[in-house]
Amino acid sequence: MAITNKSFYWLVLLAMLFFAACKVQEEAKSVIASPKAGKPNIIFIMADDLGYGDLGSYGQKVIKTPHLDRMATEGIRFTQCYAGSTVCAPSRSVLLTGKHTGHTTVRGNTGVGGVVGLGGAAGRIPLQDSDTTIAEVLKPAGYITGMTGKWGLGEPNTSGHPSDQGFDEFFGFLNQRRAHSYFPPYIWKDTVKITLENNQKGAQKEYVHDLFSDYAIDFINRYQDTTFFLYLPYTIPHDEYQIPDLGIYADSLHWKEEERIYAAMVSRMDADVGRIFQVLKDLKIDEQTIVFFCSDNGAAQLWEGRFDSSGPLRGRKRDLYEGGIRTPMIVRQPGVIPAGLVSDYPWHFVDVLPTLAELAGAVFPVDIDGHSVCQELGLKTKNEKKVGRAFYWEFHENGFQQAVRWGKWKGLRFSLESEWELYDLETDPGEQRDLSKLRPEIVVKLNQIAATERVPSPYFPVEKQSNKKTIFIIGDSTVKKGKGKGEDGMWGWGDFLGDSFDTTKIQVVNLARGGRSSKTFITEGLWDNLLTLLQPGDFVLMQFGHNDGGPINTGKARGSLKGDGEKFQEVIMEGTGKKEKVHTYGWYMRKYIADSKTKGAIPVVLSMIPRNRWEKATVIRASADYGKWAKQAAMQAGAWFIDLNEIVAKKYETIGQETVDAQFFLEDHTHTTEAGAQLNANSVVDGIQRLRYCQLKDFLKNKAAKN
Repeated sequence: MAITNKSFYWLVLLAMLFFAACKVQEEAKSVIASPKAGKPNIIFIMADDLGYGDLGSYGQKVIKTPHLDRMATEGIRFTQCYAGSTVCAPSRSVLLTGKHTGHTTVRGNTGVGGVVGLGGAAGRIPLQDSDTTIAEVLKPAGYITGMTGKWGLGEPNTSGHPSDQGFDEFFGFLNQRRAHSYFPPYIWKDTVKITLENNQKGAQKEYVHDLFSDYAIDFINRYQDTTFFLYLPYTIPHDEYQIPDLGIYADSLHWKEEERIYAAMVSRMDADVGRIFQVLKDLKIDEQTIVFFCSDNGAAQLWEGRFDSSGPLRGRKRDLYEGGIRTPMIVRQPGVIPAGLVSDYPWHFVDVLPTLAELAGAVFPVDIDGHSVCQELGLKTKNEKKVGRAFYWEFHENGFQQAVRWGKWKGLRFSLESEWELYDLETDPGEQRDLSKLRPEIVVKLNQIAATERVPSPYFPVEKQSNKKTIFIIGDSTVKKGKGKGEDGMWGWGDFLGDSFDTTKIQVVNLARGGRSSKTFITEGLWDNLLTLLQPGDFVLMQFGHNDGGPINTGKARGSLKGDGEKFQEVIMEGTGKKEKVHTYGWYMRKYIADSKTKGAIPVVLSMIPRNRWEKATVIRASADYGKWAKQAAMQAGAWFIDLNEIVAKKYETIGQETVDAQFFLEDHTHTTEAGAQLNANSVVDGIQRLRYCQLKDFLKNKAAKN
C-alpha cells in the first residue's frame, strides 16, 4: 500500500483501523462490552535510550520535560527501577515475558541462528510460540491490546510477530535497526507494509514519531468504552538524531547540533505524553487509566557537561553499571495512586507482567521471574512483599557479562573468568568503590546467584570454560517445581541432583518444566532448544508421566496416548484450532532417546516418582502403566533405565505413611518438600550406582559407594 499525501494517508489508515476495530470488537464484545469494575485501562509508554537523568523530575536542568514532570507530581516516581537489559531487544523481551535475561528467549540484539537482519546475516531471534507475553495474559481478562512504535522481537513471517504474540493491533517497526530512522520509507500495520511515499528517495516529510503518537491517541478514542492495554514503545531519543524542528532549542547556537536535536526530541516526546493525558481527561477516563513511563535501557551518550544523561550513575547503554540498566519509572492514576510520592523500592522489568496481571485480575504463568509491585504503587493487594530478592542480568556483546543485585549489594563481571566487582549501592550508588576484596563472602553469594539464575540458550550460547560434560535433566514439576527455588515450600529432585556429582568434571543443568508431559515438552519447542546444546558425551536424564494421562486435545491438552506402540491419533487442538498428531507415551520417550543418541549423548530413562497414594501400607506404583512403558521404551531404543518409581516406593514404605505425609508432602500427593526432593535425588543416585557399566557413575563424588 502506497501513501502520497499525509491527510489522505490518515483517511486510508483510519478506514483500515475502522474495519479492523469492528472485527476486533465483534470478536471480543462478549467479554468487554463495557469497562469492568476495578479493571483499569493500561498504557505503558517506553522511551528508547533515554537516560536516567534526562527528565526534570530526575534532576535534568537543561532539557524541558514539563508533562512528564507533572506526571511525577501526580503519581509515584521510582528511583531504583531496572530495565531488563542494557540494550534494546533483550530488555523488551524481559518486559513482555516477565523472565530475566538468564531465562527469556531474546537475550541479545543478535544471536545464533534466527532470521537475517539488515546486516545481511542471521541473528535476529524472534519470540517463540511457547513464550507468553503481557498481551496474551491480558486478552483473556477482557482487554483489547494494541501496540504502536518499535517492536524488535520478531521479523515478518516469524513466531515473534506482534499479531502472534497477543496484540490485536500493531502499527510500527518490526526490525529494530529500521527504527533508527525517523523518516522511514515504510512501516507496518499488522502484517501489511505501509509505504510512506513522502519519505521515498531520501525525502524527510513524514516524522514517524508523530505517526505513533497520533495512532496511540486514535486507539484510545476508538476503545474508550472498552477496557484496553496500549503498549507505546517510542523510538525517541535513539539515534539517528533527527527532528522536523528544533522548537525551543533553535536559539541554543552555542550547543552542538546533535545536542540541540537530542533535547528537541526528548521535549517533543514529552509534549506527546501531555497530549495523551489531555485526551484521557477529555474522554473522562483519566481516573480509569493507569499510565506507566520508563526507558528501555540507559542513555546511549552521556552528553557530559551538557545534559549528563546518566545523572549520578556510572555507565551508559551497553554497560551493566547502574547507568546502563537503571531507568526512570513513573506511574500515574489519579484518585487511585497517591500523588507526589517518591519510592526507592527496587524493582525490575520482570515485575511488569505480574503487576499488570494483578491490576487486570488476569492469570499469568508461574515460571516467570517477577513479582507484582501493586503494593508499592499504594494499591490494595493480596501479595506480600518479597524480601531478599535478587535481580540478574547477562549481556552477550563483547563476550559474556553478568550482573547481580542482591539487597544493597551489586556485583558485575566481564567474563566467566574475570573477578567480580562489588558495590554497596546504599552508600555508593555511583559505583566508585569496589569492595570485592573486603567482602569476599558477598562475592561468593553473588557468584552462586549468577550460577543458578540462568539456563543455557541455543541462541545465546556461552563458551564452556573446559571440556566438562553436562547432565541435562528434562521432565515435569516433580523434577523442577516452578523456578526451582522452593516456591510454596515445594521442590523437584532435579534441583538437588548436582550435589552428588563432581562439578569440576561435569555440570548439571535442570531444564525440566512444570506442567509438561512427554508430548508437550516436544510440541512447545523445549526439546529442540535442548538439542542445540547437546554435545557428544553429554547425558540426558528424562522423567515424564505425571501429566501424560490427561486430555489429549482439550483443556490443558497435555495427554499422550497410553502405551508404547506406534499408534497415533490426529486431533484438532481445542486451544489453537490446529491439527496435531498425538502419539503414545512410549513413542515420545523413544524419540528423546533416538535424538539424544544421534547427537552422541547418553540417554537415561527414569520411571516417574510415585505419588503419595497408598493401599493399606503399600505405595501404589506405576509398574502397570507409565513405569512399564518407560522401561519398554528404554529397552526398545537402547537406553539406560532407572526404576525410580520402585526405588522411591520402597523407601516410602520403609519410612512409613505417617512420616512420609508429615515430612515429604504439603498440599498434594505429587509435589514434594525439600526433604522429599532430596530423598528422590538420592534415589536417582542409587539408581545410577546400580547401572553396572554406565559412564555416569564415574562423575559421582563418592566413588567408593558405587556398586
